[in-house]
Amino acid sequence: MKLGLSLFVAVVTFASAQDSPSLPDFTQLYPYEARQATVLHEFEAGTLVESIAVSQAGSIYATVIHPQDISKSFVWYQHQDDSRGQLHLTGAGTLAFSGDGHLYVNAGAAFEALTPDQQRQMGIYRLHVEDGLANGNFEHGDFEHGGFEHIAVAPQGAALNGITFDADNNLYAADSLGGKVWILKQGSNELEVWLEHDLLAPAGPAGFPGANGLKFFEGSLYVSNSSTGNFVRIDLTADGQPDDITIHSSGVNTDDFAFDVDGNIYATTHPFNTVVQITQDNDKVVLAASSENVIGPTAAVFGVADASDQLFVVTDGGLYEQMIGLRHYDALTPALVQLDIGIEGLTR
Repeated sequence: MKLGLSLFVAVVTFASAQDSPSLPDFTQLYPYEARQATVLHEFEAGTLVESIAVSQAGSIYATVIHPQDISKSFVWYQHQDDSRGQLHLTGAGTLAFSGDGHLYVNAGAAFEALTPDQQRQMGIYRLHVEDGLANGNFEHGDFEHGGFEHIAVAPQGAALNGITFDADNNLYAADSLGGKVWILKQGSNELEVWLEHDLLAPAGPAGFPGANGLKFFEGSLYVSNSSTGNFVRIDLTADGQPDDITIHSSGVNTDDFAFDVDGNIYATTHPFNTVVQITQDNDKVVLAASSENVIGPTAAVFGVADASDQLFVVTDGGLYEQMIGLRHYDALTPALVQLDIGIEGLTR
């Protein structure tokens, strides 16, 4: 569930210690109202498609991780003219667009067996995007010509996961092991602890991450805790400090998520193989499952313009389930799947 290699190892150890590990079937727990689904792209078998973001021009970006060799990881993209490509970035993890239209990447902080040089490469990167399109030669440090710029090193011991921006272009990063949210203030090159709280810490099945995805809605920050199945709502003071902290909803172990304009949540549940809509009243409906080719959904984002009511979901094709011994798949097919939601969504 957006895990680095260290957490993969922890969950595999946990699962192998059980006689018959299993997970709840959300299609049996909640109403199942399948949406029309279209597979737009299939990725290399055995890779983990970790995150997804959409530019204001409608280009789709996704991170593709090789779990056994993070040096092979990259950012994949598809533009509106259907042209596709990839941009190499060691440990490329989660994605988010800033208010000024640049793409930010959290590179791999939770991986084990890193060399000292690889450890120094982990952290927050920025990709130059012009008119919604990545361009240039994509060399590290050549930001003005389309490359990645390493703007903040991952704090020692932090397991950085989902990232998002507030209205002032401050970046927030979930820490899946530390029960924290970090902040990278606009113009800064150093991540600082913004909040540490028990509701953000891992507290469920061994190896499942705590704070994972995070998004703003109407000025409050929402964080999914994958281990507890809770969504944590964090209200902010006028000067941007954390204020009231409450459980917004519970009952769905969530990796990443997206909001629609009404505040409904669209949760990707990774090994639970579902996309679940959670209303503001905490009602839940399963909108997609394995029958819709949603196998191992890791992240979701709404499109823009004519696609603003379409939810784009990336999956790992069952890789995570297979790694922790829950199920064997004859073929692992990570995919980009489009779901017809019919409600306008938010891209940030």
